[in-house]
Amino acid sequence: MTFNQRFKTVLSPFILIISLLAMLSLSACSHEILRQAGKKPATADAINLLISKEYTVSRDGSYDLHLHLQRRILTYKGKKDFADFKLTYNNSYQSVTINRAQTTTPDGAVIAASEKEYHDIQAPWTAGASIYSHCRQKVINLPSVTVGSIIEIEVTLHSRLGFWTSETFRLTNPIRQKVVSVTVPEGMKLTVFRPSWMEPADIQPRSEGKIYRWEARDVPAVIPEQMMPAAENMGSCLLVSTFADWRQVAEWYRSRLNQAESSRELLDNDFVKQAKLDRSSVDKLYESLMQRVTPHPIDFLETELKPQPPAATIAKGHGTPTDLALAFCRLLEQQQIPAALLFVNTNGIMLDEFSRSPSPGLLTNPVVRCRGRDYSFQQQELPPGFTGCEGQLALDLNDGRLKPIITTFSSRRTSHITLRSNGQGSIEGSLHAVLSGRPAIAIREQLRYLTPAEMQVATSQVLHTIDPLAVLNGPFKTTGIDTPGRPVTIDFDFTIPRELAFAGGSYFLNLPTPALPEEYTGCREQRRNPLLIDADFTDEVEVQMVLPPGFTFKALPAAGNGQLTNLVWKSASRVKNATTLTWARNITLTHGVVQAGEAYRQFREAMIKLYQPENRMVMIKPPAP
Repeated sequence: MTFNQRFKTVLSPFILIISLLAMLSLSACSHEILRQAGKKPATADAINLLISKEYTVSRDGSYDLHLHLQRRILTYKGKKDFADFKLTYNNSYQSVTINRAQTTTPDGAVIAASEKEYHDIQAPWTAGASIYSHCRQKVINLPSVTVGSIIEIEVTLHSRLGFWTSETFRLTNPIRQKVVSVTVPEGMKLTVFRPSWMEPADIQPRSEGKIYRWEARDVPAVIPEQMMPAAENMGSCLLVSTFADWRQVAEWYRSRLNQAESSRELLDNDFVKQAKLDRSSVDKLYESLMQRVTPHPIDFLETELKPQPPAATIAKGHGTPTDLALAFCRLLEQQQIPAALLFVNTNGIMLDEFSRSPSPGLLTNPVVRCRGRDYSFQQQELPPGFTGCEGQLALDLNDGRLKPIITTFSSRRTSHITLRSNGQGSIEGSLHAVLSGRPAIAIREQLRYLTPAEMQVATSQVLHTIDPLAVLNGPFKTTGIDTPGRPVTIDFDFTIPRELAFAGGSYFLNLPTPALPEEYTGCREQRRNPLLIDADFTDEVEVQMVLPPGFTFKALPAAGNGQLTNLVWKSASRVKNATTLTWARNITLTHGVVQAGEAYRQFREAMIKLYQPENRMVMIKPPAP
């Protein structure tokens, strides 16, 4: 799994994750709340009766957040999901006080959680980067939770360093009421992005300041589906910050990076001597760094916000992506090669619609821009110039402007398949495939360190994309598996040991073709949510089929082309000398969101037609008896 496919909720500046967005409070009269909770929604495991979040911002940007959260459990699954309350925070600049945690049972008994049921643990998804992670979870084991119970939490969180937040107003269970208020001192302005359906803030004056208030009632649940966009791109998030523009956000980041930048120690150890190649060899310098230094994949906002000096990163041989990016910038600087540091969202949030909503919480990790390439540091063995953030905007810390990620290493798969048939028995064939970008990274991870037995399984999987009965005929050859900067090639010969289907005096064959990523070829007909295409991808396939003398092609796959917002395709067939068919197809997916409804219907219909067997069918006429 690549870094921008990790299952992880994007963090707000103060690391208020999904657990913060889905909790409830309980009024004094338990029986009245039970009565008002209403009938259980057919698909809900719980109902969020109230989510109340009150932010009080100080003039220096620090703030207190008071949460009063309440949820009624409706099913056994709801009990399993919510009997433990989890609040994520960063302990380097945040502190949490639990004011109240209790369960009201179906018969009205109120049972408070004791302090021994309060726990503070490392955020599980940062376990691989525990040396750098300051991301923690407060976990409360709520007592006596059963179906029909109401759980209640009151928590106060204090945070420093500036104010911004992202509030989700649609969750996987319905919301009866959610209220968000932000109190700011006199003269402090807020930058606000709100969903189109949400009313403007109710602004109330107060002594020495203002209170901004947003409210939503009776919000239906989001039904989870595969390949959904991030919540921020689903039209349900309220973004609020005290930053006036992206230049201020860039200044905020630069101030956090000053500690590492203030160390001007020359990187003159053995690594640098080895890496000091020709000044134009930026790619080789990048490869040398990534071979020597191991990145711990952790978002910048999950750290202490105090990067290592570049010399320490190289001496230790490991660091966060930010540490590695700063070391790379220093190496380039020492060789008098100009570079820029940018921050991008690596968790799938597209910033286009938030270009007027400056917030550090939308940016997670760095890339370095140098000589027309962007370099990422999320994982080792990435090809130079491949970031995994195609189609994204990134913030240039030099000038405070949002700029498109430079994509010089496209994600592409090109397959050439030859088939030789006698018209009746088995088919002999060969495949030559070239993979770059994401497909190359995936196949490299799959094949690079396999045992011989594991390689047999992997080979069978590749053969299965040709035909379920295909068997290997000779060696399975690859190149580029050990070199991240190169495309991966695959070559092998195969046999399909079965007779062609015969009916009405003709043979039939569906031309083989490797499929696009399966998630796009198996889309459900009834989809409630938008579909995310998280990266550009091009799939080209050419199939050449040669018949024995006397056989001719009676019918060919239909030619055609088309274009939708996120999908372009073209296919064509031609026959040479009556016995040689060449069928070519090109499909290009474009990063973006396919909206539910008519846009999704057209996308799915086009995909089905492209992959229906009859659209790849040839009819072969045998020679006259």
